[in-house]
Amino acid sequence: MIGRNIAAGLLLGSLVLVACDGGNRSIARVQLIDPSPSNITRIIPQPIVLTPLTSVHCPFLTPFTTTFDLVIDLAGSRDLFLDQVTVRLSDGSSVGGSPVLMSSSDLTARFASTRVRPGAASRFGFAPRFDCGRFLPRSLHADVVLRDGAGARHSTRLVVPVR
Repeated sequence: MIGRNIAAGLLLGSLVLVACDGGNRSIARVQLIDPSPSNITRIIPQPIVLTPLTSVHCPFLTPFTTTFDLVIDLAGSRDLFLDQVTVRLSDGSSVGGSPVLMSSSDLTARFASTRVRPGAASRFGFAPRFDCGRFLPRSLHADVVLRDGAGARHSTRLVVPVR
């Protein structure tokens, strides 16, 4: 009986040591040394003002355009990069228009630098065009993806009212 208890104790101790070995320690060390960056991301102005595009004919509602600035205040020690922005209009329910996706290459072509530096507000100007829809827009939804130097993605979702 004592022999089985000793064997069970050795087995349990071995499992604890294996669970704390190698990769798990390095993951904890990375999280303690360099925590996930926090940022405050906002859209200016609020509310968003939509401008109808009267030169385009649609069978339903007129297509719209708007202009806004995406402002990112980064707290942390490492630069991030604006990697992707998706905007869409919504009527406040699940009904929404087609999203306007701006990829990393689109953003780089538009802004030259997508770098977001810690301790300073980075401002990116947008003028998306929204196609014809069957609903009255009440809000603009923006999904913003930032990427760090190691390739990790950090996502933020914003919802602002439409006037």
